[in-house]
Amino acid sequence: MLEIMNLDGETLFKRKFTKKFEELDTARIPHGVYFVKIQRNDCIETMKLFVS
Repeated sequence: MLEIMNLDGETLFKRKFTKKFEELDTARIPHGVYFVKIQRNDCIETMKLFVS
């Protein structure tokens, strides 16, 4: 599962993975700083995303 959230924790985008590698089009996301949460099985990783 891939989830993009704003700094307030609101989910802007959420999708299940369909391939091992996928491109994500950020053109519809306003410029700013976001959190990306990737969940696979029992592992969750969160990182920052800068859209400019």
